[in-house]
This record gives sequence, structure tokens and C-alpha cells, in this order.
Amino acid sequence: MVLFSRLVQILVTFYCVSQSSPNNQLSISYTVSLVKQLAAEQSGIFHIWIYYFANGYHNEILRKVYDLLQNEPITRTVIDTNFDWSSSDPSIRYPSFVIICMETVQGGETTLGKYGYLLSALRSETRIMFLLRNIEWDWYGSRLLRLQSMIKQWNVIYLLSDSGELLYNGPTSRKFAKLQQHFPLKEAFIGRVRELHGHEIRFNTAKKSFANACDPPKYCYGYEVNLVFEIAKHLNGTPRHVTLDCPGLSQGLHDCVSQMAFTLNATYDIFTEPTLSDMYIDFYINVAFPSDDAFLVPAGRPMTIVELFLHPFDTDLWITLFCALTLLKVTSLILFKKFKNDIIFLPICGFERFGVHKAGSREKIVLVCLIIFFAFLSNSYETRITSMMASRPLVEGINTLQELTDSGLGVKTGESQQFASYSLNLNYIYKKPTDPNEDRLDGTNAYQMNSALASWLLQRIDNWDLKTDQPRYKILRETFGMNTAFYIVPMRSVLQPTFHHVQRALFEAGVLGLWRQQLAQNMTGGALKRGRVAAGAGVNPDAEILMFADVVPAWVILGFGSAVSLCVYLVENVVHYFGKSVLHMRL
Repeated sequence: MVLFSRLVQILVTFYCVSQSSPNNQLSISYTVSLVKQLAAEQSGIFHIWIYYFANGYHNEILRKVYDLLQNEPITRTVIDTNFDWSSSDPSIRYPSFVIICMETVQGGETTLGKYGYLLSALRSETRIMFLLRNIEWDWYGSRLLRLQSMIKQWNVIYLLSDSGELLYNGPTSRKFAKLQQHFPLKEAFIGRVRELHGHEIRFNTAKKSFANACDPPKYCYGYEVNLVFEIAKHLNGTPRHVTLDCPGLSQGLHDCVSQMAFTLNATYDIFTEPTLSDMYIDFYINVAFPSDDAFLVPAGRPMTIVELFLHPFDTDLWITLFCALTLLKVTSLILFKKFKNDIIFLPICGFERFGVHKAGSREKIVLVCLIIFFAFLSNSYETRITSMMASRPLVEGINTLQELTDSGLGVKTGESQQFASYSLNLNYIYKKPTDPNEDRLDGTNAYQMNSALASWLLQRIDNWDLKTDQPRYKILRETFGMNTAFYIVPMRSVLQPTFHHVQRALFEAGVLGLWRQQLAQNMTGGALKRGRVAAGAGVNPDAEILMFADVVPAWVILGFGSAVSLCVYLVENVVHYFGKSVLHMRL
């Protein structure tokens, strides 16, 4: 069966080639070989369109190409000028390869209009082969190339069947090649935008952005700006910051930019502020790192003296330690003849009634074990309480979303989150897109925002408590949702075919992660100034110096120890005085 199919294919090929002129034969062979080459390089379904600019299917070259591809695992769709462009099937909307034939037609302007409608409906990276036969290239060619440049469709090659010439046109260059010179198949679609020869790559930044800035416009820096500059370097292009003229800005910046991206005359090639909107999602490019929303809540109050003493150990440890000491004391009272020293005061305080070397073997074993245990325990306790005296921790007031809900605190967030956060029963305060960004958190309300932005705002000097040398807010462990942001890249941008490839290479090399770290350092260091710094904010030179109030626990311990010693001294004197009096009365 396989041999029979091959034989039929050979006979069909021989028949088709024998019935054509030499140039037509070469065009047919080259077209079939090119389709097979592209199908072999692509994984999955390879879908081609065979388009004829006439009502009906009567073109000789296309018919022979179609017949020669019958035994190939290639999905073919034959269409003409009656094709329904309103079809919503994505497999029909975006083919892998398009073969268009145009020959001896009348009504040139009408034909060019249909051709422009076809190019506008396809993706900019769709590969298109245009077969021209028996037409006047001087008239049609200039108009076709002008139309292609206007629509910004660069993966197009023109095959002149009569002369055997192959032509392709890029953003900055135009080249010819003779098929008789065996033009390599792999170079038919090499990506015309991989070498821009200094062609401009226009980018725009939001006026208020935490990741990018252009001030003055010629000096731009930030995470996405670095990405654009690196892509421009890879493509040999020239990055240029442009001011976005968006007439619908009152409806929202991202909505206006998205609508402009769907037009052919977009004034930019990429908008550097990621968005979560799914408008025209087919022309977006995913951001390498996903994002989620974090909750910022005010930090708690400073600890009291009693809480400071109890904080080094957990409640379970305090209970266990108390039970162990009680058990040891009861044991020593029951077996008082076995222990000459106090089993609690000796390991903890070092008080001994008799020398340990004179004690029995059992007492030595018990006391040595207890001395080692309490030595480690007391050292760890002293270390922690000393560090807390230098930087007194705060009592955690709100730790979960449920506690935040019960507290009734207002939660400030963007107006765009109104629909996504309806499931949370929180007291939301929605901010409009036109409201100024709040770099200084108010200290009373909670906030819901991007987790990366939350971590950066947390470290800013505006939101730092200089008295305690700690942040005024904290981030809850619970997050809300996981979002994949998109870069808005116009459908006809020169970055569409290569942006994802360069971003993936930088991500795999770890460069994007390094840029995110640098951005965080710049944000916390104030390199990217977002608004005015609060009055009086700055580094407190006395923040790490111990004051009298910081060592209150030490004074409490000293006072408590002195009071206990004084009480013991007074009790011993009273007991000694009454003891002597009783003895004197007996005598």
C-alpha cells in the first residue's frame, strides 16, 4: 500500500511538472519543498491556507501544489474571495502558512483591498507566500510592498512564477534572489525583524510607575525598561521613549492602551506597565513572573515588661519547666536524706549547702545533669531577652484574614480589584485610578496590593518606625489569588515575533531575577522616587543605642533581686532575734 501511494505521488508529480513551463515547474517544486520543510520544523498540527484571488478554484499552480501535498500529514484549507472572515474558530483564524496566488486579474484596487483585508486578519508572525503570475510587477509590486509595510506584516515572500525570482521585504531592507541559484529553504523565512539595522523600538511608561521611570525622558531606568533595552540590543534596534497620546485616558490608561494595540497605527511597540486585563489577550505576551495580592496590616503595640520576660519561651515550655521544677522539689523533700544541697537553687543560682564533691554519687549525677541543662537554658534565655531589650518586638495584633475581618479595619485597594475581591467580607475602601499613589501608609487602615510592591513599600523610610527601628506595617502570610500579568504589545509591533524568545532566554539565564533584586534595592534605597518623602523622615542615629527605657527589664530584675535579698535578710534577722530571746527566756 505504501509503495502504491509513493508510485501515485511520483506519477502525479511527473504529470504536473511535464504540463508546466520551466519557471512554473520550478515554482511548484520550490513551493512544495518549502511546505514540507516548514511542516517538518513545526510540532503539532501544520495548517496551511491555499488562497486564490478569484471566485472559484481554477488556478493551475495551486491545483498542482494541492495534489502534490495529498499524501503529506498537512491540514489544507482552500479559500477564495468568498471566505467568511467573521469565523471565530482560532484554527481557521491563525494558520501556520498561507499560499496566495494572483494572476491576470482585473480591478487592481479591489484586489489590493482584499489582499490588505487578508493581511490585517492574520497574525504578524504568520508566514505568507505570494505567487504572482502573468501580472505587471511594476504596478502591482510597488503597491503590494507599500501595503505590506503599512500593515506591518514582515513574514511575506513574493515568488514571480514567470521569471523565477523570489522577493522579500523587511522593515529596513528589500532583497531579491533567483530560484535558479537554489535559494536555501531554511532562509525563506528567517525572520525579517531579527536585524532591524537601527530601526526604532518605541516604548512608553506609565506616568506613575513603581518599576520604571523616565526623568528626563531621555534617561529611563527600571525593570521593564532594561528588558526593552536588552531586546533592542538583540535586534540591533534603537529604543526610544515616546509620550502616549491616549484620547480615552479618562476611561482608564490600560483600557485605552489595549484598544490602541489592536489598531494598525499604534504609536508604540510596547507598553512597559504590565496589566491583568484580558482585552485582546491574543496579542499580549506573558510576564515571566506571576504575581499575587498581599495584605498589609498595621504592626502591633510594643510589649510590656511582663510580656517581655515571658516572650523568649513559648507557653508550653514555661508550663513544662514549671512542672519539672515542682517535681524536682517534691522529690527532694521526699528523699531529703539523699540530697544534701537544694536541688533547685544549686543548678540555677549556684547556692550550695555542702560541697558537691562531698555529696553522694546519686546526688552528683542528678546535680551535674541539672547544671548542664539549666546552663544552656539560662544562656539562651539571656541572649534572647538581651536582644529584645535592644529592639523591643511588637505584639502581633492581626495574623490572619479572619482576624482582619473581625477587626473591622478599612482595607484600601485599587478600584480594579472591586470585582475580584467581592468574595472577601472585608471593609474595602476603593481608590480610583486617578488618585495619587500612596507611598506613605496611613498607619490606621490595612492595604491590599501586589506582593512585590507591598514588600518594597514596607521597607521604605516613609513607613519605618524610627523609635523602635521597625516597619510600621507587616505582611500577612495569607495571599489573595495568583495572577499572570501581560505586556501590551500591539498586534503589528516589530517585537511580537521575538519578545517572548528574548524574555525566556533572559529568564533562564537568571538575568530577570537579578533585575528584580536590583529593583527592590532601588525601591528601598529611594533611587526611584515616587512622591515626596515624609517631613522629618530619615535615619535615626540613636535607634541602635540602648536608652534607660530599653534596659527597664534589667532594672526590674535588679530591683526584684535586691528586694528578695533584703526580705531574706530581714526574715533571718527577725528569726535570729526571736530565737535568741526564746533561748534567753528558757535559761
